[in-house]
Amino acid sequence: MFQLYFDRLEPVLAALHARNWPLYLEPREVWRQVGSEDYGQREVFVQDPDGYLLMLAEHLGIRPR
Repeated sequence: MFQLYFDRLEPVLAALHARNWPLYLEPREVWRQVGSEDYGQREVFVQDPDGYLLMLAEHLGIRPR
């Protein structure tokens, strides 16, 4: 699996949609605890022609717990 981060995920999703590229997992918002803070990201998963799973994501920021 490869992880690729973008400033904005929306243009990437629009490009995938324009090419009728199937999504492996629909976009979702995830917050992960790191110490006393939560780190957020919006992520979507796609599979490339060779079968590699790609996580495409954008950072949503940090919030205190």
